[in-house]
Formats: sequence, C-alpha cells, structure tokens
Amino acid sequence: MKYLACMALSLSLTTVVSAEIYRSTDSRGTPVFSDTPQKGSERVDLLPANTTPAVTPEAKPAAPEKAAVSEDIPNIRITQPADGAVLANGLLGASVNLSLDRPLPPGYQIEFRLDGNVLQKGRQTQVNIPHLNRGQRLISARLLDPKNRVERQDESRITVYWPNN
Repeated sequence: MKYLACMALSLSLTTVVSAEIYRSTDSRGTPVFSDTPQKGSERVDLLPANTTPAVTPEAKPAAPEKAAVSEDIPNIRITQPADGAVLANGLLGASVNLSLDRPLPPGYQIEFRLDGNVLQKGRQTQVNIPHLNRGQRLISARLLDPKNRVERQDESRITVYWPNN
C-alpha cells in the first residue's frame, strides 16, 4: 500500500519534458545555443525532423512463361538499377542499363519507360534519367518487333529518396 501511494505521488509530480533551445550572442558576437535561457536570449523553434517511413516494395509478379517465337529474338534484362534498389538521391538521377543475350535483330527496337511514360525508343541499351521524383518508381524495358508489338519485357521497381532540404 505504501509503495502504491509513493508511485501515485511520483506520477502526479511528473512534468512533461520538452526540448527548448535558446539562442544568444556572446561578447565576441559568436552565436551560443543552450537549453537554458540567458539574458537577451530568444527561443529557437526547431523544425520537425525530416523522416520517411520504411517502404516495403511489392513483390514482383512472376512473368508468365512464353514460348519463344524465334531463336533470333533476344531475351532482355534490366541490370541497373536492380529490382528493389533504393536510390538515396533522386536529384542526381539514374542510369538504366539493359542486357541482351544476343544481338538485336534488324527492325527491332527497345523502349524504356518510367512509370508507364516512354523515356526513349530506339536501339540503345542504356538511358539516363536526369531526375527522379521521390517514392516508388517502375522502370520497364520492352523489346518491340518491327510492327511495335511487345516481344519481351523486364521491369525494375525502385524506391527513390531525396536528401534533406
């Protein structure tokens, strides 16, 4: 009973602790920051910390098995950025690299997309994205036949962050 009374008393005397910061200037004009107010100091309001909750990328669904149309049609694979990669600074952009297991046949093209929007279409196996917005992004590469039909496709889901502003 005595223990319970002491605990109730200590809880009633507890105050909420808040971190207040004060700014003042010393005799040489150097700014001084303290948690104790000094004569002539002013309270500094701190901005909340820039935090981003953890992101769990969605599992990439398995692509259905397709029968090879021809031995001459290459398989494609995005080698960079890897699926599930995290880019710490989307302001710097990214380079997307694609590998082919055999040469690209005449008339075939590669189409790179970011979130469904075409970035580049041609015979190049690399594209540079100068700037990426924050969040989850989907990069895809599609192998198009001479009639612009998709023969092969690969995707890479990435998470993009920006440095603190």
